[in-house]
Amino acid sequence: MSIAFAVPTTSANRAHYETHAVSIPARSFTGDFYTAMSARDGGLVFALGDVAGKGLDAAVMMAMLQEQLEQLVAERRDPRVADLIAAIHEVASEEMPSNKFATLVVGRFCNEGFVRMVNAGHTPPVILRANGEIETIGSTGPVVGLIRGSAWRVHDASLDPGDALVLYSDGVTEAESPEGHELGVEGVHLALHGREGADSATLVRNVLDAARLHRAGERQVDDTTVMVVRRTM
Repeated sequence: MSIAFAVPTTSANRAHYETHAVSIPARSFTGDFYTAMSARDGGLVFALGDVAGKGLDAAVMMAMLQEQLEQLVAERRDPRVADLIAAIHEVASEEMPSNKFATLVVGRFCNEGFVRMVNAGHTPPVILRANGEIETIGSTGPVVGLIRGSAWRVHDASLDPGDALVLYSDGVTEAESPEGHELGVEGVHLALHGREGADSATLVRNVLDAARLHRAGERQVDDTTVMVVRRTM
């Protein structure tokens, strides 16, 4: 079973985005979460995360963090990503068992084509440029919920019309071939190579297909989630 959404988004400053995401749980419950929502100032806030572990416990933690994030965005006129990740970390530190944590990317398009992101130990997001170039955004700080007093650097980037931001969980990069080789970030890059100009739903499908084909019939053992935010204007 897969869970999908598609959200066309128009910010107050005339930048237009299309968003598509698909999550395929490995079991009955998923520890992955994703969201994209309009902020009160008209910008777009997005997130994709993964709670360590599987099963019901991970799913409960996942739902709690997603609910907390969406509540923060709804309440704040100017939701800054550094403040959002700090608030999520505080909740996770208090509510999650001491041996549990979550990886998370939180970002916000706060003016025309300008995005601010925090990557808390998550698989590296990728920007697919309209000219075919691919950029990778590494971790900007530790995972959430594990080390009190953690801090994160904010990564700034710009998306021009036709550029796409691709986020994914480690169920993609850790997909194993029958010989035990992982797809890796390089496999994500290959799935996106030559796909510039494709819409967000097509890019999501390309990445998911790459993981599935790499497994070559082997069972999916981890939740697999992909989300694309593509600037259209």
